[in-house]
Amino acid sequence: MKEIKETLSENERKRLTSTIKNNCSDKNKVEYITKVEDFISGGEYIIICFTDRDNAHFPPFPLTFSKGKVFKGMEINKRYSLKELQIEL
Repeated sequence: MKEIKETLSENERKRLTSTIKNNCSDKNKVEYITKVEDFISGGEYIIICFTDRDNAHFPPFPLTFSKGKVFKGMEINKRYSLKELQIEL
């Protein structure tokens, strides 16, 4: 039987869930979530794209994570749904 690797750790999922809840109470307004590489700092950050307003950055702009240290299961520039990341609001 093939083992299914989770995209997010439980801690990462909790952090993103909290960020989404602080920015939007309606899960249907989350269009997608993506991990982006910042070419200036060399770090990475998460963008949560909403259907009806500006995006949310995690960590807050202009901060970034060290490259490859957290959210390691997410691919750069891939658009993930809440379902794919197993995030329930």
